[in-house]
Amino acid sequence: MIFSKNDYSYKLERKLNSGGFGAIYQAIQRKNSTCKDKELNSLVAIKIIEIRSSDILEFVRNEISILTQIIQKKWAVKILNHFEMPFFSDRHQYALTFELLGPSLYDLKKYNQLNSLSIYSSNQLIKKCFKAVMSLHKLKILHCDIKPHNFCIGIFKQDKDKVFLIDYGLSIDTKSEVDLLKNSF
Repeated sequence: MIFSKNDYSYKLERKLNSGGFGAIYQAIQRKNSTCKDKELNSLVAIKIIEIRSSDILEFVRNEISILTQIIQKKWAVKILNHFEMPFFSDRHQYALTFELLGPSLYDLKKYNQLNSLSIYSSNQLIKKCFKAVMSLHKLKILHCDIKPHNFCIGIFKQDKDKVFLIDYGLSIDTKSEVDLLKNSF
């Protein structure tokens, strides 16, 4: 499936994962001919969310807000673009595009790839996960969905030793006490 939005076109290649609100696809992102800055095609991840209620749209807006706050953090997945997709189907959908990452810790364990790690490497991996969560907490943001599914390793050479924390839809920005109280009931 191919679709365009703003200066980019996207070709969905394969489904990577799915959850309660939608699915994540690997895609090729290509700059359109109207865009002045020409670049080669790049691989990205696209999270397509079914907007079935105003609550889900609020989760999407919350995730975008938090992702823009943490974009400079080395453990944060980089959001590249986001847009509504009323043209994609008869359903109301929203898309978030991200840098492409490697498998989650859950997938690595599931396919037995973590069993070959030394104790030292396992400890380093766990430290990176804890550092990401602690850094998020220092920013007064609670993730609220910490699990092996939401930690991914880098896929490209420059990121192969990094661990990324993903999926901020349920996160709470506690800098606003009103939001904290509203989300706790």
